[in-house]
Amino acid sequence: MLEAEGYRVHSGTKADGLELVGRFWFTWRVPAMADCEVGPTCSGPWDAWASALDHRLSNSRIEVHQVSVASSPLEPFHPAVVPEEVLDVRSFAARYGLSEEVASAQISRLFAQAIYMNDRYQVNVEVVDAPFGEETGDVLRLSIKRRDKAPVHDWRELQQIKNMIVGEEHEALEVYPAESRLVDTANQYHLWVSRTSRCVCRWAIRTGK
Repeated sequence: MLEAEGYRVHSGTKADGLELVGRFWFTWRVPAMADCEVGPTCSGPWDAWASALDHRLSNSRIEVHQVSVASSPLEPFHPAVVPEEVLDVRSFAARYGLSEEVASAQISRLFAQAIYMNDRYQVNVEVVDAPFGEETGDVLRLSIKRRDKAPVHDWRELQQIKNMIVGEEHEALEVYPAESRLVDTANQYHLWVSRTSRCVCRWAIRTGK
């Protein structure tokens, strides 16, 4: 980005003078400038680029790129139903390389879930019996994925999804597991939401998470 805006970093040689041998500095020049601006000498190239960045950010003549942090509003979610033909045990097992026993268990689990979709996301919701202990009670697990299977981790959109599916005043947790329990096969994200938000807050405080 800095190079595209006219910055260059130079390395001193004997031709520049003995005092500049092994030293680095930036120059900045854009069309219509009579001469370039020269930055301070630095001990390494990365220091010179850092000083160039400082110059760019403090120079009012350069327009700083503005990046919007607000996510676009999500379309409303609607209940969805998985077609029965998709949940045939044999075809399901063949599609995902599972045994018919495992495929049958997965299909039973899918039938127990509520599925919601909009133009961008699919959210599967299931009740999990006290995964964090009896003190916190049952929670809802929201399994979230983009319909185009692209990765997503904009917390603002996950926040919107939680609000739209469960409610604005419910707290949600996201778990980063131990490597021994890691399953990483898809761009799919999971939020754990207590039916009574106080329970999740109490659990988070008690464990220091």
